[in-house]
Amino acid sequence: MPATTAPTATLAELKTLGFSNEVAEQPRRLVVSVSGRDGTGKSHFLFTAPEPVFLFNIDIGTEGVLEKFQVSGRDIYVYDVRVPKGASQTVYQTMWGEVKERVAKVYRYNEGTLGMDTATEGYELARLAHLGKLTQVLPHHYVEVKSEWRELMRLAYDSRMSTILVQKVKPIYINNNRTKDYEIAGFDETPYMVQLALTTFRGQDAEGNVQFGYTVDKCRRRASLMGQEFRTVLPITDEADLRVDPVVNFDFLLGLVHD
Repeated sequence: MPATTAPTATLAELKTLGFSNEVAEQPRRLVVSVSGRDGTGKSHFLFTAPEPVFLFNIDIGTEGVLEKFQVSGRDIYVYDVRVPKGASQTVYQTMWGEVKERVAKVYRYNEGTLGMDTATEGYELARLAHLGKLTQVLPHHYVEVKSEWRELMRLAYDSRMSTILVQKVKPIYINNNRTKDYEIAGFDETPYMVQLALTTFRGQDAEGNVQFGYTVDKCRRRASLMGQEFRTVLPITDEADLRVDPVVNFDFLLGLVHD
């Protein structure tokens, strides 16, 4: 029996189905995850991002930092989210629905930066809205929660705005023994979904002066940046803090990635 010949397709036919070889425009923005221990400059970095900054403030850790930037003239709009403990699932569902609605609306503004501080607690709110609790939940119950979080990430990529997700970290345990290493607390797919993943730190220079900085854990656009470490070059004082440092700020990193 003769072999049958599979039907062929032409490029013209495939183009009519939506395929294109045109080079897509790359918006000059970043979708970033910033993780690190408390007091290492995560919120500082967020507030150096392009204005206006629309902050979903789900953490008390911005107090004292946010106000400095606002007083200095930075255009920052804040939406406070305070997640009550022990509330009913209905309360959490309402709160999460309001957050999602506002995230979608902000991205349609298409200018500036959307920041979530912290995205760890934002993800906890999503879990409470869908599951009513944070503990004793089987992995397969997270399907809908993760699906909604991925949809928020898609909104970020569809917008010309920059996005900064501030993440808490938690210690890594092996055989019930705590190690010196940390991992992101919250949506575990975040490092894979963002363009750029940073870990902030606080250390000292050779003279013992305090320095802040970040390590580039991932950079989708410029792989050569992965593993590089950037530190503040100005003395850390009340008069010259992170918000004026020429290295540890968003614009410096944006230039490294896009220019």
